[in-house]
Amino acid sequence: MSTRPKKGSKASRRTKEETQADLRRAALELLEKRGPLAGLSMSEVADVANVNRVQIYQYFGTREALLISAISEMLGSSEPARRELRKLPFIKRRMAMMDHFIAQPKLFELETLLVQHDDEDLDIFPEINFARESRERDVAEGELPADADLIPAHIMTSAAYKGYCIYRHSAAKSTGIPVEELDNRAREVFRLMLEGIARPQRPEQDD
Repeated sequence: MSTRPKKGSKASRRTKEETQADLRRAALELLEKRGPLAGLSMSEVADVANVNRVQIYQYFGTREALLISAISEMLGSSEPARRELRKLPFIKRRMAMMDHFIAQPKLFELETLLVQHDDEDLDIFPEINFARESRERDVAEGELPADADLIPAHIMTSAAYKGYCIYRHSAAKSTGIPVEELDNRAREVFRLMLEGIARPQRPEQDD
């Protein structure tokens, strides 16, 4: 049963921050229920959040801004866990990030929806700055070769597991492979990709 206050009641007199939080939850709730391709009605979001529709535009300005805010909050809630993953060596770190996000594939469906709008405020590679900072450590510990092209490597490996998160259930259905088995096999392929970056085969020098 919903615990949201009814409109017009004293309990519904929320602060700006509380109203924004309710709107973010309502937007994600509707997208979870209907899927990103169904669109997002601001009237429905307002109804679910028990606020006036005008307040959506007052606090967020646009539908896309509301979604970006909601997604950012979701990412922020997982920040403590990701902070621990960043301490791992390169291959273990990227594998752990894949596992971390497989557990929340809806996040990347929402990101894909926003990327289509080409929103300048959306950052789908927030770990790049950390990747730059970790390069020296990874090279010193032998986790990456000194000439590794780290930024494209980070982008491509991130795109790989994000794409997999989006398509894994459809791929399992199309191939007839149970999703748990597909996850394990995809992880092994991803590991080989990472090992190719971390320990590339060098062509033998001619005598």
